[in-house]
Amino acid sequence: MSPIEVLSIVAVSLFVLLGLFLITKDKARSAGLAWLGAFFLLLALNFLDGILLINGFLITFPMLALWEDPFVLLYGPLIYFFSLKLKNRKFKWSFEKLLHLTPFLVFEFIILWYHITTPLDEVRELIQLIISQQKNIWVLLGMIPFFFHVLTYILYARKTLKIHQDQLQNFHSSIDIQWVFELLRMILIIFILSLLTTIIQYLANDNIFSILFHLLLLISILLTAKILLSALNQPLFYVSPVSETAFKLPVDESIRWKHEISTSLVAQKLYTNPSLTLKDLSDHVGASERLISYVINNSMAENFYDLINHYRIEEAKSILESNKDPKLTVLEVMYQVGFNSKSSFNTQFKRKTGMTPTAYRKLYQ
Repeated sequence: MSPIEVLSIVAVSLFVLLGLFLITKDKARSAGLAWLGAFFLLLALNFLDGILLINGFLITFPMLALWEDPFVLLYGPLIYFFSLKLKNRKFKWSFEKLLHLTPFLVFEFIILWYHITTPLDEVRELIQLIISQQKNIWVLLGMIPFFFHVLTYILYARKTLKIHQDQLQNFHSSIDIQWVFELLRMILIIFILSLLTTIIQYLANDNIFSILFHLLLLISILLTAKILLSALNQPLFYVSPVSETAFKLPVDESIRWKHEISTSLVAQKLYTNPSLTLKDLSDHVGASERLISYVINNSMAENFYDLINHYRIEEAKSILESNKDPKLTVLEVMYQVGFNSKSSFNTQFKRKTGMTPTAYRKLYQ
């Protein structure tokens, strides 16, 4: 068995384990990760099909050939369905969603019809032709539309999740779904690496390059697994059901509620609650979520998330400027002001001050 086949088998095993874990784990299913589980299982079949094609297994059993090829048309829809499930826990099938599966179903039906109407000997000849044409540049170019099919869905899923993230910032003070965007990047890297591996196998005789790319692929798989496992420890965020009807408030009323919000946040230090939500603030102030959201978005900040983190950063600056205790760590300050994510704290602090919390502290030591 060649090194490439060994690495491919390892990749298949990792994809299968990751896929089954995401499909069977309760929290993974509730977060929509089961769609990604199906995606990784299909990737496993893709690699397995390549191994079976290379070692001649499909020539011996031609009735098993070609079925896997249309699965590439499911990669994109599965990633997109994942983004929809993460955005809205109540994922429901519709005619529009079923349309995303149409290309796959059409190609699969064509293969079914081909197997029904074609003698096995002719199927074997086709498989041998596919193997012999592996270095045909036209076969390679034929893969490009499939790559762009998946790429389009990944970009669309990212756009969907970015809109979701922006909506969440109107209701939650501490959101951390950055792992989703890291995950989409890793999936794109995996797909690009697998495509590059295929290109090298088409255009080069030297297996060293193929081995290198397979190793990079395995590293990408492991990093993806790490992101997914850490994601299971993250809370699930959904948009609150606040009315989206038009809402206006007189200027004097807006000023009064702005004062009420600021007073409540400062006097009670509500912002130090890492799980503070718009509903929590509206309950404390004694007004509807829609009213508080209107005042914040039109008079105070871009959204609820920015407002709360503004107070948190100001508090952190005050502590870092005045507290000279060398035993006090930046991490302790982070938790003290209401952040529960180091990356989020650093990002927000640098956004507001132009420097990291550590660098800012050194200015006052």
